[in-house]
This record gives sequence, structure tokens and C-alpha cells, in this order.
Amino acid sequence: MSKEEIIKNIIQEVLDVNLIQITNSAHLIYDLGASETQLYEIVRNIEDRFSIVLGFESFDMTVEDLLIVVFSEMQIDKEILNLKPRPLHYTYVHQLLPGLAFNEGVNLFGDLRFKKGIDYMQDSSAIVQMDVQNRSVTNGLEYLYDMWNSLSKDLKDYEIYPKGIDYEIIEKSGRLILLFRFPQPKAIGEAFYSLFILNLVQPEINTSRYFTFELSRDNQKTIAEWTEKGEHLEYETYQLELTPRQFLEEVLKNRMPRQNKGLLDEKSDTSVNPQFLVDGLFEKEHIYLKIISAIAHKLNVPVELINKNTPVSEIKKQDIVDIICEVYTMYGIDVQKHLFFIRQDVDAYMKDLLVHSLNCHSMVIKICQHFENRIAGDYNNPKELYLDYRKKIDLLSQSPEFQILYNFISQTYPSFITDNADPVKIGDKSLLYKEILKIRDTHLAHNYPIDPRGLFICLIAMAITHANFTNDEEKMNKYLEAANSLNTKWGPFVKPILIDRIAKKPELKKVKFRKLRKAMDSKLISTFYRMFHELSRK
Repeated sequence: MSKEEIIKNIIQEVLDVNLIQITNSAHLIYDLGASETQLYEIVRNIEDRFSIVLGFESFDMTVEDLLIVVFSEMQIDKEILNLKPRPLHYTYVHQLLPGLAFNEGVNLFGDLRFKKGIDYMQDSSAIVQMDVQNRSVTNGLEYLYDMWNSLSKDLKDYEIYPKGIDYEIIEKSGRLILLFRFPQPKAIGEAFYSLFILNLVQPEINTSRYFTFELSRDNQKTIAEWTEKGEHLEYETYQLELTPRQFLEEVLKNRMPRQNKGLLDEKSDTSVNPQFLVDGLFEKEHIYLKIISAIAHKLNVPVELINKNTPVSEIKKQDIVDIICEVYTMYGIDVQKHLFFIRQDVDAYMKDLLVHSLNCHSMVIKICQHFENRIAGDYNNPKELYLDYRKKIDLLSQSPEFQILYNFISQTYPSFITDNADPVKIGDKSLLYKEILKIRDTHLAHNYPIDPRGLFICLIAMAITHANFTNDEEKMNKYLEAANSLNTKWGPFVKPILIDRIAKKPELKKVKFRKLRKAMDSKLISTFYRMFHELSRK
């Protein structure tokens, strides 16, 4: 059994999930549902099995990210970190690649756009900036291998095989990004990864930059940068190895902050944040409804028949792309600007289908998550809307007023439950309910969340608040009706009998009684009270 299989078996034993679910792209928390306690148990079991010591500042990682960190700790020998870097590894990462990147600019992305038969820039807006005379190579990975082997001959250094080299192309917030991975570093100065970032929106500001994540003294890891003039600048140092995506996010956050928000205004720049904002509640023009409408159109069935049991076995990858594109079109958004991201997300989803069968429930959730990430970001690139939603969920999970939702929240958003919820709001019902009432304007009216599970939580929270705080039966019933519809179509998330009890809260009866008392004279009050008391007891 390989080391990778051993690690995946440890994950399977702790989480008690089917082994086929533990794909490299599966997220430990969001896809496999690991709790904090289970994550620590996984780490402890891996440490015991391989006699290593692991440390994590964050568990926001996929199975592949975990494997990278474990293998790194197993391969790095601290005693040899004082050696000079191997010439081939160092020259390739620190000299050849940055020189190529600065000289080629956007054309380097053109050279590497094809990898293993897939065009990773088919719909990128940057294609128009590339030199039409610059013909792309047929396989970017082989191109990088050939450069490695050629340099190996020149340096007469044949120690390292180039198989550990890989890359991905990312287009994000007006930037083109090449994220490279390299063979395992074994000496100070050798790098785990590097980044070439090209600014498309503000070319006059830091057009091209090249960063590395490399080994440094005492087994620490450092983010560094090579400038176009050949200067080597060292920045943040870390005790733990970052994953490739964490390295990217650290660089974007600390080294390339957005300096002029007027030029990248998320309210007008649809390449950053497509505008799906609408005026109204859940039942008015919400993206979820448009997604269901687009699916119904593709399947040629009535909208009301779309639910978790709707047959979708005939749906292909291009059909899912078409469904997402139709939703963009409904909002008058230029689909061509977003095809790259759409296909990227659908490709990732279809890879998961190699081990999971296609069903309407998972397809709807994946399509919803595509739009959620475009609107509010995700755990890798969060925006304020996403962070505020996490806070709301944390409040709901810790308040006894919303106990009906606790089990479902813990299953759907295990990582959202923390010890950081505002104790003042939890202890003061008035403040708590006022905070939950903001869900309408800050989330439902801004199409977030879209996933039917998140929508259900928001709708039930609003219904409970109107039942217990505003005493507005009309709004309570409206939210309950929408929640019951989701619960029936995609759940059950919560037992229907528990939802029914929300409308039968004793507080509603007391409110009616207080209103009636004001309209009665004193002689009728005692008689009415006895009648009401007797009816309440039956």
C-alpha cells in the first residue's frame, strides 16, 4: 500500500465515509464534513503512522493539500538544509523562469495555455493581447520538462527528474497568474512553488512580478520576490509549509493589494463580480429560481417538477455549461467574459463525477456554488458578504432560539461553528433577532446564499424571528412557505413537524391576547381570560 493510500485510509477511518469520496480535490471540511476534533485525530494518526510532526495554522485544505504537507515533512531532512542549493533546481526556478516570464510577458501564458490536451485559456480576455505570430506549444508541461532537461545537460546536473514540475493558469481580479510547482526542495534557497503575475487592468502599475516560496534557515519557509532588475527580496517567513493556493493568497493579500479601487470597482467591473444584485425578497428574481428555470429549460420539463429526484442521466458537461450561461444571459451579462471561469468550475465538477454518479441534487448545489463564489468569494478569496454570512451562521448555531437548525447547520457548515460568536447578541434576544432580521437586506436581496441548503437556513431563521420578535404572522408564513418548498424539493433538511411548530409558538397567542385586552372593558377581561386559558389547555 502506497503512502497516499495509507493517508486516505486514515481519513476514511476517522470520518467514516466511503473511500471513493476521498478524492484529491475533496475539501476536508466542505466536502468530507470533517469536524475540528476529527481533523486533529487525522493529523495525530498520520504523525503516529509516519513518525513525523505536523502543524497546521488552518485546516482550509483539500486532500491533495494535506498530502503535499505530509510528504514535505517526510522528505525534508533538516540536517541537509545548510547545504548549498542544487544548481539545476535553483537555476531553473530563480533564473530561467523569471527571465523567461519577464521577457515573454503575456505570451508565456500563450505558450503554456495547452496542457494534456486542454486549452486553459480558451475564453480568456487576455488572448487578444497575445502576439498572433507566437504559436502555442501543444503541451505546456512537456515544454517545461524540455527546458529542465536542456538546462540539466548544460549544467551537467542529472540528479533531479522533472516529474515534480506542474503548473496552473489562473485569471483573477484583472490578473493573469501562472502558479508553478517544482520537485521537492532539499536545501536552503530551493523553492516549493513560484508565481508569475501579470496585471491586465493596470498595466502601468507593477505589470509583471515573480514570487517564490522557498526553504530558508532552521527549516522555515519564506516568500521572496525576484524583480525584473535581478534583485532578490525576502518577505514573510512561515514555520509551516503553505499549500500552493495559500501561497497565492498570501502574495495577493500582502504584496499586491488593490491600490486604486476606482479602477476595479466591484460594482461596475463584471469581470471581478458579476452583478446579480436584485431588489426584493427570495421569491422575487432570486438567482436560485433562475438556475432552476434554466435547468427546466435544458431538460424541457416544467419548473415545478425540478427536485432532487429529477432524472439528469442524459446531462453532459456542455449542458451544465449551457445552464450556467443561460443564467448569466438572464441578467444581461456578457457570457464571453466568464466562459473561462464557467468551464473551469464545470471541469472540476465533472472530475468529481468520475467517482460519483450525476444527480439533480448535486448538480444544483455545484451550479449554485459557482455563482456564490462569483458573488461573494469563498474560503480562499472571501468578500465581506461571505464573512458576514459565516458570522450569521455562527450566531444561529449557538442560540437556543434557533435550536431547530443546529443539527442541519453542523452538517452543512461544520467549519462555520466557532467560539467567536458575539456573546452580547447571544445573551440579548432583542439584539440577536435584530441581527437576524438583517439577513433579508444583506443576504436574500443580494442573492447570497444561493445553495438551497443555505437558503433554507436563512428562511427558517427569518420565520422564527417574525414569530418570536416582530409577531408578524404574514411575513412568518411567507418565509415558512418558501422554506417548506425547499425542504420538500431538496431535503428533508429538518423534519416537517418541527417546522410546523414554528407557527404554533405560544408567543403568538399571548400577543393576540394582549391586543384584545386593550379593546375589552374590565368586566369582559376575566371571562375571556378563563375561556382562553381553557382553550390553551386543550
